[in-house]
Amino acid sequence: MTDSGRKYAALNSIVNDGTNVHIILEFPRKEPAQLVLPPIPVFVPISGRTSPGVEYQMKRIVTGVKNQHLVGLLHEAYKIKIPQHPFRGYVLSSRTESKQNIGNRLPRSKSPLWFIFTGLGNQWVGMTKDMVKFKTFNDSIHKSAKILKEKENYDLLQVLESTDPAYLDDFKNSIAAITSVQIALMDLFNVIGIQPDGIVGYSTGECCSGYADGCFSHEQSLLVSFSRARAFTESNLPPGSVAAVGLSWDQAKRRCPRGIYPAIHNSESLVSISGPPGDVQKFTAKLKSENIFAQEVKSAIYGFHSPLVAGSEKLMRELLGKIITEPKPRSKKWISTSILAEKWDSELAKYSSVDYHVNNALSPVFFYVTLKHIPISSVVVEIGPHGFLQSIIKQGAFGSALVVALMDQKSNDNTKFYLDSLGKLYLHGVDLDAGKLYEPVQFPVQSGTPSLSPMIKWDHTRSWSVPQIKN
Repeated sequence: MTDSGRKYAALNSIVNDGTNVHIILEFPRKEPAQLVLPPIPVFVPISGRTSPGVEYQMKRIVTGVKNQHLVGLLHEAYKIKIPQHPFRGYVLSSRTESKQNIGNRLPRSKSPLWFIFTGLGNQWVGMTKDMVKFKTFNDSIHKSAKILKEKENYDLLQVLESTDPAYLDDFKNSIAAITSVQIALMDLFNVIGIQPDGIVGYSTGECCSGYADGCFSHEQSLLVSFSRARAFTESNLPPGSVAAVGLSWDQAKRRCPRGIYPAIHNSESLVSISGPPGDVQKFTAKLKSENIFAQEVKSAIYGFHSPLVAGSEKLMRELLGKIITEPKPRSKKWISTSILAEKWDSELAKYSSVDYHVNNALSPVFFYVTLKHIPISSVVVEIGPHGFLQSIIKQGAFGSALVVALMDQKSNDNTKFYLDSLGKLYLHGVDLDAGKLYEPVQFPVQSGTPSLSPMIKWDHTRSWSVPQIKN
């Protein structure tokens, strides 16, 4: 029907139980949308009853990724898990290429999702250059920059946007950069609805573990991490060095000379040791002469997680005490790497407190033995600017269904890398609202937007008896 150029549609529903429904709908007045790709690649997760059904949808979607109204409909349709859809796939399309991926049939039970927040060592020049194209990520980085400027008179954006590698040679700069990126990645997860079943922090990554667990606000997580770095740099600590050595934890405890300490238990046969630079250099040379792996960590200027940094405790307690005024209890999903499992019920382990985080900064990191508590078949996500713990996590969390990083220093486009990682998570049963990553589409969509119905394929692999009137 038309009336002065306005268009209407009449719908009738008559059911044999006597229910009659009639409705008149007015067509929306919307200008045709421009068919253009957004600044970031288009990511569309989909599911179906069969693998061929998912493949059929993907082929149809690839031809329509420039239509953001169609993409918006798909995001809305698949933002929650659809019962009886055990097969999943995703389309990732940029201006230069398009990728399609289908996963195996989902298991009946959902895999636990674990977050691991990394520590020092995964910083790199230009780490936020691509990711700030995500509005949530960009907003989070600028929020961190504002906090540090107001509270510490520190210019975070100068560090993140600089192309000079010398900026990240500074310990405090590296910590601020890594923590702000981790918080921004967590904010992205919060927006798209991804929440962990378990949390692990590696060294300073415990600060962001507190954020993921709800014990810290954005500001507290950032300032606790930054203040720990301040305590190190302003406490006149002795020079220190860190090296990775191919020894077990017990071997390292037996073999380390006086003044050198096992600091981080990375894996069954890889330990980070801390000590005075000259002593560490001599010990690593001795190990190399025995054909044992030994490599000094260039970015380490202190003897982290050892008595060499004990001199920072007084200032650290003073700084953290101003930030953590009302400590919140740590939930059971956040398991500690600075306290051994037999003491997880202790008073020290109960709260995300000043005591807890000072202990974390000054004590050894029991990463490998903590990873053993991650259930088999878990999905594990490394959260940081680069996945530098991937091989270690795969060894420690043996039997995981998936171990994935969110960013990669070697990637040409970290927006694509991030979205591809989301796709892998989706294939392993992690539900997400991909539409939150893009400009919102207003409903109803424009006239002419392809319908989703023709894309849906039923499961025709089984035969069913159809009742007939004569029976």
